Amino acid sequence: MRVGRRLAKVDEQLEAVDLINTVRSIYGLSYRELSQVLDIPESLLCRYANGDLLPSLETVGLIKDKLKTMLDLTEVLRRNVTIKDGFIDLNNVLFNPNILKLFQRRVKEVFSDLPINRVLTAATDGIPLSVMASYALNAKLAIAKQYKDLASEEFYEVSY
Repeated sequence: MRVGRRLAKVDEQLEAVDLINTVRSIYGLSYRELSQVLDIPESLLCRYANGDLLPSLETVGLIKDKLKTMLDLTEVLRRNVTIKDGFIDLNNVLFNPNILKLFQRRVKEVFSDLPINRVLTAATDGIPLSVMASYALNAKLAIAKQYKDLASEEFYEVSY
């Protein structure tokens, strides 16, 4: 699908706004603190975050560059994945839509050039991540379950 230049520009601007709100949410930063990181006046940053004003393409580049390390998925996961009683706890990731959006962006960056038409996951723990992957790749989602759903008409059954 061909996207017009104006729409592509607006997409870039909206992505920068989303990054501002994401970094504020994940790190709990105030506008003042984020203003110091980005070197953008606090009042202007607030207007960007609220959607009252869109940043210029030059400012979009600045925002992306300065937030790149803070929003690196590996670093965000390192800060949010915990180990409790020998089990990996992903709750901080799975229940945070901003982290899920970062995961979605990463999946799109890494896999969008591949001809993927299905994303397969095991129920139930992998579902939030696979939904985001499926959305990023515009692929259908398949969920492997131990038992057939009563409401399912279409399914594959394998005995082992």
